[in-house]
Amino acid sequence: MKAMRFDAEHYTKKGWVHIPQLIDEDIINSVKDIGGSLRRDYEKYSEWKGISCAGRFNEDLFEIYTSQIMYDLTRQILGDVVYLFNDQIIIKLPNELFAFPEHYDNQYGPNKNLGTHTINILWVLDDITVENGSLEVKNADNERWNTPVLKRGDVLVINGNTLHRSDHNKSADERGLYACVYADKPITVDGFYREKFIR
Repeated sequence: MKAMRFDAEHYTKKGWVHIPQLIDEDIINSVKDIGGSLRRDYEKYSEWKGISCAGRFNEDLFEIYTSQIMYDLTRQILGDVVYLFNDQIIIKLPNELFAFPEHYDNQYGPNKNLGTHTINILWVLDDITVENGSLEVKNADNERWNTPVLKRGDVLVINGNTLHRSDHNKSADERGLYACVYADKPITVDGFYREKFIR
């Protein structure tokens, strides 16, 4: 893994931060291969095309979700005590009508307005551009939408109360994300992780 360049001030002010080229190519390849395999048979694991708690279906993927780089990054943002919640594989197939409308992660489940600090660390498995269907985040401080240029190996850290959305895949190639979600308190939702993140 590469050296981490985390802009805490930007995250605190805007509700999100882009960290370019954080994940090594061999790890991205591994996640993409595992994710592609799970996605092809998603009905075995999920009622929808995004596979939640995907690490339960692949030991190597869970090791990546609980890797040292995620341990270090989550502690920079959430503090000394961090809990696991979800690792979700999202592979959009070529020209697939599979989009995420405007939402914030904490609007779902029991965490809405309960003060738990959650973060979604999106691993970019394929370049995401305006041409192939962008991913956008809204600034917490001025309500302006941003379209970060996301390259394979980047991560995008999004606060659980930050609005974001992503378009359909408009390209002839797969487009993937690995969404790693953590919290500063355990979130008790059936079917999701709730254990403390330790190494």
